[in-house]
Amino acid sequence: MDKRIAITEAIYILHPNIEDIFKSRVSKGSKITLEAFITTISKEEYNLAIDLGSNAASISKLLKVLFLNKGTSSIKPCTYLLSLYDLKWCGHCKEVKTYEEFNRNKSNRLGLNTYCKVCHGKTTKVTQPARQSTYRCNKLLRTPFWANIEEIKQFYINCPEGYHVDHIIPLKGKLVSGLHCIDNLQYLLAEENIQKSNSFTVE
Repeated sequence: MDKRIAITEAIYILHPNIEDIFKSRVSKGSKITLEAFITTISKEEYNLAIDLGSNAASISKLLKVLFLNKGTSSIKPCTYLLSLYDLKWCGHCKEVKTYEEFNRNKSNRLGLNTYCKVCHGKTTKVTQPARQSTYRCNKLLRTPFWANIEEIKQFYINCPEGYHVDHIIPLKGKLVSGLHCIDNLQYLLAEENIQKSNSFTVE
């Protein structure tokens, strides 16, 4: 579904009197029209205050009227509005789809992948080989000459179901990089390992 159409339908369902809300605000001096608001939040990137020629205080009041339960969440108005009806925009095919059409990803705000299942599958086929190649190179570069390769292999073989073999100190961390050796390996639940990514906390 087209993003603008989906947003328009969603906001009319949420507020059947949406036109009256904006007409009332315009009559009191507001420069923001319903059409301008929908057009702006339908963009991929936008800044409400700048794009609508208004100030932050006015934008804040408008959002409180339209999305009372949104609170102070930093989630974008378009994302929040679509989420009310279990809908999400795919950044790859540029279409709005149902939650069921996205894979789960707890590291993202809505718990869903950025791309829908179809697009995720297509992009993974292209990017996965390169990622794996880079990972293998990093692993090779971070393997010291004294590492017991057979012991490391056995550690991978013995990995329990539902767990991943994780480098305690990532091979390519932001502040520190670990070695590919048995002392730097651990079994970590798959979900925890995905959330951890390349992070490492010094205790």
